[in-house]
Amino acid sequence: MASAAQIVSEIIRPLPHRRLRSLPNMSLAASLRRIADTALMNATKEMQEMSQSFNLQYLQLQKDMQQENRQFTLVSNIMKTKHDTVENAIDNVR
Repeated sequence: MASAAQIVSEIIRPLPHRRLRSLPNMSLAASLRRIADTALMNATKEMQEMSQSFNLQYLQLQKDMQQENRQFTLVSNIMKTKHDTVENAIDNVR
């Protein structure tokens, strides 16, 4: 899928710039500028939306990693407590 900027450049490319400047009525040139501006605004909006999407995905990944880290820490602390309890029980028997 071609971006809006590529479409506009394909429209403008075949038109000689001298011809655009020499037009007595600048409505064509103004229209092309408006098309280019609109295409640029659309491309900018699309990039901002994509950036927001990536940011949301990154935040979700961070959230998932924090949750996994909390779970790992919880299990690790439980196992350490269990080990220390067994070790103390063995030491008390000796």
